[in-house]
Parts: sequence; C-alpha cells; structure tokens
Amino acid sequence: MADQNPTGDDSSAAKPTSPEVARIEADLEETRERLAETVDALGAKLDVKTRTTEKVTELRDERGTEIAVAAGTVVALLVVLVVWRRRR
Repeated sequence: MADQNPTGDDSSAAKPTSPEVARIEADLEETRERLAETVDALGAKLDVKTRTTEKVTELRDERGTEIAVAAGTVVALLVVLVVWRRRR
C-alpha cells in the first residue's frame, strides 16, 4: 500500500518532463529577481528621510560650487582692479 499514489491515479502523464521543470524553475527565478528589484525600488521611494537627505546634500553641493565660482570671480576682479590702479 505504501507504493500507491495517494490520489489513486497511477498515470505518469501529469508529471512534467525535465526540460519543462528546468524552464519553470528558470521562470520562477527570473520572476523572483524582478519582484525583488520592484520591492527595492518601492522601498527606496518610500524612504522619505533618505531621499530628503540626498536632496539636501545635492543642493548644498550645487550651492557650494556656485559660491566658490562667485568668490573666485570676485577675487579675480579685485586682483585686476588692484593691478590696474597700481599701473596708473
């Protein structure tokens, strides 16, 4: 009795073949990877604190660059002005 199929069906037609099993497993793995990527993307969008911190850092970097360029321009103009006045 232990060798009998629990469903009472003795046919082997319902069992998938090895290539079919491999294809199904590959499809499942691909689906898992896409799902993991989607969950990660959604998690990143919902992480408001991190997104805010990144945006603030980005804006500080942009402003830091703008301030450095402006300061360099002012210093260059002052140097030109001092040299020009000394030559007069």
